[in-house]
Amino acid sequence: MTGRVSLGKYVDGTHRLRVSAPGFNVDDPGLIGQQVVFDSYIGGHGMIIMSGTFAVSGGAGYANTKLVSWPALNARPLVYMLVSVDGGRRKTFHSMSSFKMKVGNDGIYADGAPSSSMVFYYAALNVAVGA
Repeated sequence: MTGRVSLGKYVDGTHRLRVSAPGFNVDDPGLIGQQVVFDSYIGGHGMIIMSGTFAVSGGAGYANTKLVSWPALNARPLVYMLVSVDGGRRKTFHSMSSFKMKVGNDGIYADGAPSSSMVFYYAALNVAVGA
């Protein structure tokens, strides 16, 4: 099995956090594109590419419905989401058996029927090389 995570002094002498895709050795300096999932040495990683809010209606049926769009990236971004419920109190969103949120490389999707109306606050961060 190949190593996929490197934290500290890298083979070229730099200090970085680097993560490779499954099946690729993280210590191979020749990895390109989607072979590298994250590399702190490359600019743009961890940068917020989009943030905002969106709402879902209680009882509405969503069938893999895109609620937020961004230009397609090489890989799915890391998305932090909080949901406002119970009079504006914000808490971390966890999928429910009847309603799920999905993150694609081009946006955020809803699937199922939420039991109540909710407002989501999100931030999408770039984590892919060349994205």
